[in-house]
Amino acid sequence: MEWPVEEFEVNVKPPKRLRIVQNAAETALEGQEKRQGAVDVSIIMPVYNASCWLDECLQAILDQDFTGTMELSVFDDASTDNSRKVVETWRERLEGRDISLVFSGHNSDQPRGVGYAKNKAVAQSCGKYLCFQDADDIMLPQRVRLQYEASVLHSSSLIGCKVRRLPEGSTQRYTRWINTITQDQLLTQVYTSHGPTVIMPTWFCSRDWFSTVGWFSEESKGVPEDLIFFYQSLRQGGLVIRVDHCLVVYRYHEKATTHSVKDCPSPSRIPSAQPTHAIQHFCLEYVQKSPNFSLLSLFLMCFLLCLTCTSYFTNARSSLSSSIIHLILGSLFQACLLSTQPPQLLDTASPFATSVDK
Repeated sequence: MEWPVEEFEVNVKPPKRLRIVQNAAETALEGQEKRQGAVDVSIIMPVYNASCWLDECLQAILDQDFTGTMELSVFDDASTDNSRKVVETWRERLEGRDISLVFSGHNSDQPRGVGYAKNKAVAQSCGKYLCFQDADDIMLPQRVRLQYEASVLHSSSLIGCKVRRLPEGSTQRYTRWINTITQDQLLTQVYTSHGPTVIMPTWFCSRDWFSTVGWFSEESKGVPEDLIFFYQSLRQGGLVIRVDHCLVVYRYHEKATTHSVKDCPSPSRIPSAQPTHAIQHFCLEYVQKSPNFSLLSLFLMCFLLCLTCTSYFTNARSSLSSSIIHLILGSLFQACLLSTQPPQLLDTASPFATSVDK
């Protein structure tokens, strides 16, 4: 028997209400009505077979030091373990901290994907701001407070934060890159990195900005819905901001959604003018900061870039791979010609330093 996707319960005090959401479009049209009784922050959490991590995750939500109003919006994407039961056992404790729980899901034979589950969780929520939380990660007590403060100041932005990897020491280069790139590099590396420069498990934004950008892609498993949304946000003129505190414990394991991403966005999803500018800016930055120019170092850099890009785009369309490789190499040569100082081999904080082990 299928658990209807349309139905969910909203627990607010007082009273408890039952609302029916037919689809995301209808919810968007009801936005004004919902905002009249909106909470400050909705924590958006898709769930799929996460029972072994949920207790830690939910306890961390309970421990937030944010003094505004919060709700937890959970959508279960056809879990086959006891994830639903675990979430329900936390209802009373969450409500005891005035955190309302909105919980729904479906019982289809197959999960419908992370993008679908996130959209459903957003659609059934009513917070003015959205805090995206993976069910296998742990938010530190200051997360909602600090990112809320940043989002109020930067309402047309995706707000991220620094992370701590669990187990400690896993994916060291990738974690170092997440935590050490500068505010300028959050923009200059958006088209040259292995994904968004502020990673999805740390995202926080206003509901208004989310609605402006649009919903997550609901295409088949393996489509990077976060990267597509990230590029769309940039296309709409959004900024990328990182709160320079470690606010999320980012868990690494074989079942993580990252490992299911098999494709990169199609060319039609990538803004045409912006990536060229960003890549050229990126190349010029490295060239201008380098101390020891030699033709050999330039060729070595290009060779490394070719290897890295070819590896990264193995599953992408060959035309897209070729275009981006040519753009990067052309930008490097152009940057070298324009610069009065020579290029160095790649900086260790760059995602191009070696193949990144996400």
